[in-house]
Amino acid sequence: MAKGSPKTSRKGLIKKLDSVFSLYIRLKYSNKHGWVKCFTCGIAKHYKEMQNGHYVTRGKYSTRWDEENCRPQCYGCNIGRNGNYPVFSQVLGMKVIDELVRRGNMTVKFTDIDIKELITKYEDLCVELKKALSL
Repeated sequence: MAKGSPKTSRKGLIKKLDSVFSLYIRLKYSNKHGWVKCFTCGIAKHYKEMQNGHYVTRGKYSTRWDEENCRPQCYGCNIGRNGNYPVFSQVLGMKVIDELVRRGNMTVKFTDIDIKELITKYEDLCVELKKALSL
């Protein structure tokens, strides 16, 4: 490690991955103007005003950064309605839900290196999406 470059804590790495992954999910579903619809209520807002909603809770690391498990949600649905699961379930469909629940119940251990690789992957994807969307 280079002198003067502090080691990022595991908690810090997870926080950074959560942030960049959330941005990726919101950009992935955005239109060319940066507007995205809430997956559960349909309200359209700029991607910066939306959140990354999880079907299987973020506490399950095996699906925390799983693209199939995550969709853009407005604050009202993600926080106010606790994910708005009845609608989330209906839109995802039982086949996807069954697979997400199965994967969510798996034990997965991410190393710091795994997390750093995911951070780099999603940072790169965000740069590509921003270019493609002209944001």
